[in-house]
Amino acid sequence: MKRINIACLIFSSVAVLACSLSRQEPTVSLAAPGVLSSADKFNLTQVLDHATSALLNAELKKNGNTTLSCVDARHDDPMHGSPGGDLAEIAAAFYLYFRNWRGPSATVTMADMRPLFKDFLNRFISEQRPLYFHTDDTKLRVAFERIAQRVGRSVSVLPVSSPAQNETEIWLDELSKSDVQGCGHIRLMIADPQGYGLDSNAVIRNVIKLFYEQWWAASPQDKHKFDFVVKIGGLIGRAVAIVSSTSANDSCASYSPAIIPSLLGSSMFVYTPASAQAFRTQILTPFFGTNIQGFAASLEALLSKQLNQTLYFLPPANSIDLFTVEFSSVAVAQSPPASDNAASKTSTGYILASTLILILATMLF
Repeated sequence: MKRINIACLIFSSVAVLACSLSRQEPTVSLAAPGVLSSADKFNLTQVLDHATSALLNAELKKNGNTTLSCVDARHDDPMHGSPGGDLAEIAAAFYLYFRNWRGPSATVTMADMRPLFKDFLNRFISEQRPLYFHTDDTKLRVAFERIAQRVGRSVSVLPVSSPAQNETEIWLDELSKSDVQGCGHIRLMIADPQGYGLDSNAVIRNVIKLFYEQWWAASPQDKHKFDFVVKIGGLIGRAVAIVSSTSANDSCASYSPAIIPSLLGSSMFVYTPASAQAFRTQILTPFFGTNIQGFAASLEALLSKQLNQTLYFLPPANSIDLFTVEFSSVAVAQSPPASDNAASKTSTGYILASTLILILATMLF
C-alpha cells in the first residue's frame, strides 16, 4: 500500500476531500489499567511517542465502508479495528440470525449458511472493501502437523486453491479448531462459546470454513476481495487505543482515523468503535435483521460482551492500559486539483486540519 501524508482523499463528481493532520503535539491521559499487572505495558510517554509517529501515516476512512481488521497489534498499515475484524462481526450476526430463526438448540450446517455467506460476499465485498481474516504462522504450522497425520503426507504450506476432494473436509476441520487460530479473539470464541454469548461454536467454525472455501474457490483476480493475512511472530501489544474523531464541521463526521498499530518497533491494539458500529447498523443489520425485532440491539450487546471477554481473558490485552485516541478536525475551503475529468473540475474541495488528542476513557467492562 502506498502511504502519503494525508488522512483522507475522496474523489467524486461533486466533491474532493483532503484530510491532513496537524503536527501539534498530542496530549495523553491514562484511561484505565489492565485487569492484570504488567511491567511491559506502555506509560504515557510511550503512548505519546507512538501516537505522534502515527500522525505521519494516519488516514481518515469511511465508517461502514472500510474493512474492519482485527485489533491485533501486529498490523503495519493504517486500519480500522474491531476484535476479530470482519470475520468475528459476521459470525456474531450469523449466530443471531439462525438463533432467532431456528431457536437456540437447532443445528446450523455449512449448507444452511453457504447461500447467505455467498450472497453477503456478492453484495458487500469488493477489491475496494475486502473481507478480513487473519491467522499466524505458528498456529498454521500446528494445523499442518495434524493435517499431515490425517492425509498421510508432508504438509508445509497452505494451499491457495481447493485441496483434493478427499482432503478438503480434513483441511476445513483442522483449520477451524480453536487452538490453531492466530486471532486470539476468535480462538477464545471457539474455546469458550458460552463465555462469548454463544450456545455452541458451530457458527463461528462454519464461518471460518466458509471463508477458506470461498477464498480457495476465488479466481486470482477475485482473491483481491479477501484480505487474508498470515501474521509473523507472537502477539505483542503495549496499550489499547480506542480511536475516534470529532469535528466542528460535518464534512468528515462519518469518517474515523486509521492508524498503524505496529509502527517502528512500537505496537498497540487499535479499536475503532464508530467504524465497527457503522458496519453493524448499515451493513449487517439490514442484511440479517429483516423482520427480526431488536436485531441491531442484540448484535451490539453480543459483540460488546465478546469484546469485554477478550479484554478480560486475552493476554496481553488484559494486562495493559486503555487509552482513547481522538482526532479533532476543522474544514477549510480549498481549490480543487487540476483534472482532465470535466465533472471533477467543478467540484468543491476542503482541507481538514486535524489535531490528535489522547483523552481519558472509561473501561469497557
